[in-house]
Amino acid sequence: MFKTLNLNKQLLSDLYIKEKKTTREIGKILKCCASTVAEYLHKYHIIVRSIGKKKLNLNRKLLYKLYIDEKESMSQIAKKLGCSISTIWIYLCQYGITLRSPGMVDRHHSTKAKQKISTANIGKNNGMYGKSSPHGKGTYYKNIYMRSSWEIRIAQLLDKAKIDWLYEPQRFELKERTYTPDFYLPKWDLWIEVKGWMSPKSRERIKQFQELYRKENLLIIDEFLYQKYCV
Repeated sequence: MFKTLNLNKQLLSDLYIKEKKTTREIGKILKCCASTVAEYLHKYHIIVRSIGKKKLNLNRKLLYKLYIDEKESMSQIAKKLGCSISTIWIYLCQYGITLRSPGMVDRHHSTKAKQKISTANIGKNNGMYGKSSPHGKGTYYKNIYMRSSWEIRIAQLLDKAKIDWLYEPQRFELKERTYTPDFYLPKWDLWIEVKGWMSPKSRERIKQFQELYRKENLLIIDEFLYQKYCV
């Protein structure tokens, strides 16, 4: 996959440093996603421009006013502030602002969510199906073994925002392998994948998941998003 993108260091440096294009703009030019561009910036040790709270003016008071008082959607806020929807979502969680149920979550979707939960631990859907015993750098949070400190941080942000979550509740069958997203938010019918370095294998696994399970909603929190908004 990477070879066809032609993301060489000089080209990336010219677009990002000299022309001051955003990762999203570069992604559109090179026909790849912004997270892929961010990965190559990291790989080539190109200093990422600051896009912190000050530049975006993502303070709690403003977000609360837009999201709670004026009842704007995350999409509307993202468009107004010039950032991504996932950025708004992460900040809402970080500031402990209770998220509204998405407009698409009606009784039908709630029933679907309940069905997912009820069948999460049956047969091949069990989160531990095909896995080896937990080991490595993981640790426990709320008596749940998590595989990384990043996952624990996301769980803490979700708790702060009072969002119910399940950790690795379901394993999905792919073409020649399986895939287990890190979190599932029942109320939102949303899966979350926390991924630091996106290896070719991980990218292919996520691509297959999105192709085979088109009705599932997946939010990917990569290294770029995590370092900027979750630490």
